Amino acid sequence: MDSLSAAKVTTVIQHEVGSVQLAFELDDARIDQCDLLAAWDELLPFSAEAAIVNRPSLFEFANAHSLLFAAVLVPIVEIDEIPSPLQPQRRRDKKGERANISSPLEVRSDPNRCVTFAKILILPTQEKGDQVEQPDGTDDPSRVLRRRSHLKTAGVVYVSQSAIPQQAYIGISILPAARRKGIARRACDLALEWALNALQIHHVQARIMFSPYATHARSLFVGAGFTFEGIQRRVVADAAGEWADVMHMGILETSWCIRTKYGFTANGPWDELLERHQREAEELVWTDKHQESIARRLRRTDVAEAIHVVVEGQDLDSDRRVCEARSPCPLSAVLTAISSMCPSRGSGPSTLDGSSNRLQVSPLDTDSEDIWVQVVGDLEIEEAYDVISAPEVLS
Repeated sequence: MDSLSAAKVTTVIQHEVGSVQLAFELDDARIDQCDLLAAWDELLPFSAEAAIVNRPSLFEFANAHSLLFAAVLVPIVEIDEIPSPLQPQRRRDKKGERANISSPLEVRSDPNRCVTFAKILILPTQEKGDQVEQPDGTDDPSRVLRRRSHLKTAGVVYVSQSAIPQQAYIGISILPAARRKGIARRACDLALEWALNALQIHHVQARIMFSPYATHARSLFVGAGFTFEGIQRRVVADAAGEWADVMHMGILETSWCIRTKYGFTANGPWDELLERHQREAEELVWTDKHQESIARRLRRTDVAEAIHVVVEGQDLDSDRRVCEARSPCPLSAVLTAISSMCPSRGSGPSTLDGSSNRLQVSPLDTDSEDIWVQVVGDLEIEEAYDVISAPEVLS
């Protein structure tokens, strides 16, 4: 016997990603509590924030350790192929013959009695919000499609506070049935918008524990505008009790504003890696140029030579080794005075008046860029440097 109760032939589920919603109240009637707990169980072993606080229950983590804990709701459309309520329904009469009934009201009469019996057939009904339409590419009146829209819990997302002011951490979990549909990216954007705009957070960071899902998590956050910020080794314990590395990815408020306005984001982890390497290479080039400019300004020339003091009567080479071991005394003002006394670095000695002694300036080793002066008298090397760097000499 054909039954009208077996109306559903096939069901197709379509997700409307553009209408992803966040339910901030966990007791919301739209939330499927079973799906909510399942999403938390998926996230719990790989959440660095949950691992730091000893992996509490969902409601404890939401109430005590989160600034935001929301269920990810996505509208879905269930498409059922059902028999048309207007098609002729076939039933068998008492004699086993098929009878066509074209109306919901079945009328039968008994020829032996002047009595007419009527029976109302129960046909598939259309609920509130359902849409019934003809399948594409067919004119078969016996087949219609019924569309039903409702919200389904696809996962959870949270934002937890950091010990650093104006910084927060983000985490997200999507159930397997709702993955690879763009739902996680949209939910991440909504949570970021709430944290950066409503709470005025300056820096949002995603901490990714090394796990089988680490690559997918990194791709998700790279697409949301996050950049790689480093790896902490053996910083938290995983579900098995072993130390695990944690990858840090972050986004600044300024980067979020630029991305929101202009849409500048990396297409994937490799693009983010190449962009970061290019940025670091440019910084190294700038640093090298800056250091070269500093070295160029400090380079010794004919008008800026180093002055070394050598004791009279000692070997020049041995004293030079001793003097080179100590810091030279680059005094451009003294050099100007010495150059004026011995402009040709010639043969005659010149003198500089000290406090109570006399320092004879004799150009030695004329092939060198530095000026080597010779101490004459009872001055020691330290005293000779003091005489050269005296204020009255420098003025």
